[in-house]
Amino acid sequence: MSGLDKRKISNKALRLDSRMAKDIEILSGCTGRSQNDIIVLAVKKYLFENRKYFTEALIDDVFLEKLRHQVMVMHQEVHIEFGHICLDVTKTDNPDDYFIRLTKKNMYGELISNDESEINIVTDDWADCNRYLCEKIKEYIEFDESETRNYFGDKFSYE
Repeated sequence: MSGLDKRKISNKALRLDSRMAKDIEILSGCTGRSQNDIIVLAVKKYLFENRKYFTEALIDDVFLEKLRHQVMVMHQEVHIEFGHICLDVTKTDNPDDYFIRLTKKNMYGELISNDESEINIVTDDWADCNRYLCEKIKEYIEFDESETRNYFGDKFSYE
């Protein structure tokens, strides 16, 4: 595949059924693509089709990294929107307490689901808060939504 950075290529041993190997060879001859290109394209397609297994990476990239930085490091409020999901973390009267609201709206902007909690960033377990948010956001993710398709399209482009 043209345009690949040779420094970022990883070699993997591959075992194929002899009939499959022959079919890849035939397809390569018919399409003008290398056998490697055909295998890489098949793997990319398979990864994209199984993107649900990468949901936690999406949640960490889109929500939790920003949340950790803004709240734990900068001690600021956070507003994150991703598709129809919205995460708001606001300060309370106590400077160590934050109010967390996670909402999901339908395509008309009507509220479908709303989860609220509070966290004290000094005394509460931040890891527990992240696990809670991760599980809740997983319930809200829609794989056919344009933002989710775009995220995974970028994630699995590899070029």
